[in-house]
Amino acid sequence: MALNLINQLANSGIEVLIQLAGLLNQPVQFKPTTTACEALKCIANCIYLKEETKVYLEQANTISACQFVLQSENQLGMDFQFLLCRILFFMTVNRHDIVEQLVRSNISQSIEKVKVLLDNIVQLENPVSRQAIDQRDPINAFTVTSEALKLLFNLMLVKARKSNNATIDDSTASDGFKNCLVPIFHLLFGVPYAERQPLVPPHSQAIHALMQFPYTTIEQVWQSQAEWTSQLYDKKDDEHGYKFIATTFVDILDRAIHALIPQGDPDHDDVQQVDSIIAPLLLVLVSLAEGNSVLKSIMARSMLPGDK
Repeated sequence: MALNLINQLANSGIEVLIQLAGLLNQPVQFKPTTTACEALKCIANCIYLKEETKVYLEQANTISACQFVLQSENQLGMDFQFLLCRILFFMTVNRHDIVEQLVRSNISQSIEKVKVLLDNIVQLENPVSRQAIDQRDPINAFTVTSEALKLLFNLMLVKARKSNNATIDDSTASDGFKNCLVPIFHLLFGVPYAERQPLVPPHSQAIHALMQFPYTTIEQVWQSQAEWTSQLYDKKDDEHGYKFIATTFVDILDRAIHALIPQGDPDHDDVQQVDSIIAPLLLVLVSLAEGNSVLKSIMARSMLPGDK
């Protein structure tokens, strides 16, 4: 009986937080106030600290409410972008049914829309606005981009696992998210990587997301962005940008290995996390090589020792 009372009080507390966040009523009556922001922080912390919180949030239709706010609010502040993406990330871990619900509601558009990925990555691409970002602030264009990409990766991972069990083609499973490749390309090829070890957020999160797309989808979206991508390389020397793609990723891999294994000896350097950091990029390189013989040839020349 005491336990039931505690659970009732906990649920009442969560209901108050949902109401303060503006997510309780249907249709959602959301207002981006300081109170709403603090309530969202509390909700995210509750999910992180107590798994059972998810059950009540589901019953209160909080998932669809978060999706609605992401999709409908045109001037959503970074705090709200970050927190809504984090709540949805927590709620979708290993939950294919929730992922399907969000996919049907066009969650990919919410992630890709200007207010979540594109607008923040435009800010990161611009040298002036990028330098003006205070990275001491825990919520900024870098961290919001990372959180949105974490959500995207989780959605695609859960959907891919279900698709594998149902023998659905990879390209079909990822089709609903392919528009998100455009901001991912802008991040990976237009925003400078960290100086010392390049595979850190948000770039590492972009690599994780890219890893979920089959080569055919990557190629299709890359070619559709020819007007922008052709500004990145010399088309006379590299008609489709394959050399640019391959050399960029191989260079990042080389820099990461040298930073993570500074002595060049994996048996003596502290390399406990090296595999988990580098593996996603290696899988992307494998996908590119298997999908395109030209990319494979360029990467082979860059990565394999030549005859002396």
